[in-house]
Amino acid sequence: MAKKSSKISKVTPFTVFCWIGFSVFLFFLAFYAYYMLSTSFKDPFGGINYYADNILGLPKIFQFDQYVNAWNRFRVQLVDSSWVYIEEMLIYSFAYAILVSLAMTSSCLIVGYATGRFNVFFNKIIYGFVIVAMTLPLVGSTPSQVALMSKMGIYDSWIGIIFSKFYFISVYYIIFHETFRGIPKTYSEAAKIDGANNFYIMIKIMFPLVKVTFTTIFVLLFIANWNDYSTPVIFLKSYPNIALGLYYFRLRPDNLLGTGLDPAQMAACVMTMIPVVIFFVAFRKQLVGNVSMGGLKE
Repeated sequence: MAKKSSKISKVTPFTVFCWIGFSVFLFFLAFYAYYMLSTSFKDPFGGINYYADNILGLPKIFQFDQYVNAWNRFRVQLVDSSWVYIEEMLIYSFAYAILVSLAMTSSCLIVGYATGRFNVFFNKIIYGFVIVAMTLPLVGSTPSQVALMSKMGIYDSWIGIIFSKFYFISVYYIIFHETFRGIPKTYSEAAKIDGANNFYIMIKIMFPLVKVTFTTIFVLLFIANWNDYSTPVIFLKSYPNIALGLYYFRLRPDNLLGTGLDPAQMAACVMTMIPVVIFFVAFRKQLVGNVSMGGLKE
């Protein structure tokens, strides 16, 4: 009886409010997913399977024509009037998501280690700077960044985008900082007694201890960068990724002539989701159960 009463006492109005809000959020996510899938199999031009006559219902006939049409018309026109199709955009998406995620995770890892393991006053200044910078909106920084990258000759290039993403002003820096602070100093002290220098301790001892944290953050950033279209539309105009292609697919209806709007757009959304869903399923264990006080638990 004591155990049952303790469990009941933990249910507070705030807990109930959070569960209600979370349930409503999940309902809308499930509804959007259902609408996207069901519409993608419907007919855009009338008939027994016409989507306008059956907006919320299941398709009476599952047609894959819209997937074929969306695949053939999924394209982005570059400044030189050349076309980039979905196959090439998939390559750019993987390259962008992997390289940018590695740059962002590595920068947070390195600075988090330097400020979390060494008791130097300047490290406290860096930590405070990150906290303040995360709360301040950087309005108007994009034009100056484009001008700077153009002067350096790295605008619209992979080197430029990786260079611009190698920064540590992020919540992931705080996670690495707190994770390294939580590692007992006996690890490094024992290595120093054996004659190891600081670089060896960092590469061979400390970094392997946070490999689960590194992988988890990399997976989260990969998913976010896969869905990122705002950065490629400004800084990688010659290398459009799949998210940018989907943005243009909706913005420019001339790409959909002869296919219909809603069913083809929903089919395109489903196709762009498949790679990241597979990636999420493959690394789902890294995303569940790894969050604890002071960072991500190993």
